[in-house]
Formats: sequence, C-alpha cells, structure tokens
Amino acid sequence: MTDEQLAAMHRLLANYHRKLATEAVLDVVQQYHADLAQRLADEAGLIPRRTAIVERLYEREQQKTPGGAYKIPEPSTDLPDNEETDDVPLFLRPVKN
Repeated sequence: MTDEQLAAMHRLLANYHRKLATEAVLDVVQQYHADLAQRLADEAGLIPRRTAIVERLYEREQQKTPGGAYKIPEPSTDLPDNEETDDVPLFLRPVKN
C-alpha cells in the first residue's frame, strides 16, 4: 500500500465518521465520531511527513559503521599543513606530531 493510498483510506474513514456523527442521536456518540474523524484526518496529513522522516532515519542507519558509529566525513581544507584556520573545530583538525 502506498502512502497516497493510506492517506486516502484515512480521509475516507474520516468522512465516514463525520457522517456517523451527524446522524448520531446521543451527544456522546456524536462527539466520539467527530473526534475520531478529526484524528483520522490529522493522521492522513501526517503520513507523507512521517514517511520522509523514516526515509531519512533509514539513510542515517546505512551510514553507520559495523562498530555502531556514524561515518564522519573528513573536513576538506585546502590549506597547506603548516597553516591553520579558525573555522574548523579543534577536534576536526589534523593531529600534528
């Protein structure tokens, strides 16, 4: 099931519960269906966002090394070894012996 299909299903269910809310006689039943319809509609709007978050998390997991640490790219400084720059943090600067 694609994200679009899942969101469409949530919207369909939200509309169904809105209809049930308008037909309900008891206030408590009306409120239940209205609340459920609102939650389903909200969820339908969040599905694409959550999918994007999961994809980013998956990409980050793929960057992990076997030891569990993330691969941190080396800083690209086009400076000679005898020069230092102030915009590279100390922990990223090469160790000088």
